[in-house]
Formats: sequence, C-alpha cells, structure tokens
Amino acid sequence: MIKKIVTIALLTVSLVTFSQGKTIEFKVEKNDADKALLVYGYNNTSSPLQITLTIKDIKMLKGYTKPITKVVPPKSKEEFIKLTFEYDFYTYKLSYTYKKLDSDVKKKITAFNKKDYYLKDTSKMDEGIVVFTDEGCGNCRLVTNYLVGNDMDFKIVDLSQGKKNVSLMWKTIKEKKANMKVKLPVIVVDGKLSHSHKDWKGFLERLKK
Repeated sequence: MIKKIVTIALLTVSLVTFSQGKTIEFKVEKNDADKALLVYGYNNTSSPLQITLTIKDIKMLKGYTKPITKVVPPKSKEEFIKLTFEYDFYTYKLSYTYKKLDSDVKKKITAFNKKDYYLKDTSKMDEGIVVFTDEGCGNCRLVTNYLVGNDMDFKIVDLSQGKKNVSLMWKTIKEKKANMKVKLPVIVVDGKLSHSHKDWKGFLERLKK
C-alpha cells in the first residue's frame, strides 16, 4: 500500500492538482457559484485501484466526516467529495492510500459487461438485488464493481438506455414511498429500496453478510 500526503492553503484558487508520479492524481476544482470544492481522484494506470482519500487539518470547509474509499476503474476519474465554504479562505491537508485489487477480483471487474446483467422481467423487481445505474456515476461503478468482485447475484436497470428505465425508477421509488431526493445508485434489495448512502462501502459490506 502506498501513501501520500500534501498540505494546501488556499485563498482564491480555481484548480489544484495533487499527484504522485501520475499514477494517482487528485484535482480540486473550485465552483464559486456553489461555494464548493469538488475533489476528483484520477487513476492513470491500466488496472482498477482501490483508493482511500483522507482530509485533515480542515479549516473553513464543510462536508468531510471520515475517509472515503472508492474503486476507480483504469484510466478514469471519480468524484470523491464536495466540500463547501462560506468564506473564500480555507486550508486542508489531503492524503491518500491505494492498492491494486487482487488478480481474481480485477479479472472479474475487467470482464464485467453490464448488458449481461440487465433486468429483463420487471415483475421480478423485488427479487434479489436490482441496481438502477447511469453513465458517469462513480458510486454506480463502485457498487457494481463490488457486487461483481464478490460474486453477488444482481440485476441492472440502466438509466442511460432511455426514458422507460428512468420512469421505472421513479415509479419504483414512489410505490415504495421512499425519499424522492435521490442520489444514484438506487438499489432494491429483496423489495426494500435504498439510495443516497454516504457510506456505500459500509452498506455493501453489510449486504454481503
């Protein structure tokens, strides 16, 4: 496992790049309209990596409570966290660790084809695990990678495949009387709907038991 730490003090900065030999990069993008910093992690290798981001010595920033772990696919990026600020002066320290997935898990994730997991019979929505996913959703990939890597049976409803699937998701949420403020993925486990978790890793580990 490799660890890297950097301390950053900012006044008015639009973009900060934090890298280690370009294997892993963290880019912090400032959004003045939302008064927020978006922290992205980049995996520049040809293998999926499990990356854990830790933020310490935070001043004048809100949104971080504990380390964030995500599986980042090869040659891709994931949004790790959104930090908000009231005043345009803040400091923080980023550190991260990462590790390669074991070879068996890596092979499973690399070979994963979501089309093979599509839910074809919507009448079976309440049977087993059904995941509503969308393109560009980092947490969606985190969830499906975990399920694939741990040989867990599940089905996918791909929201990028059309309005029919989007309508099905909202219909399912409404029927189950769940909170309509949704952050993907939306998951149905044996008929029980769940979404917008702050700790997806913890949720998935409990699901595995």
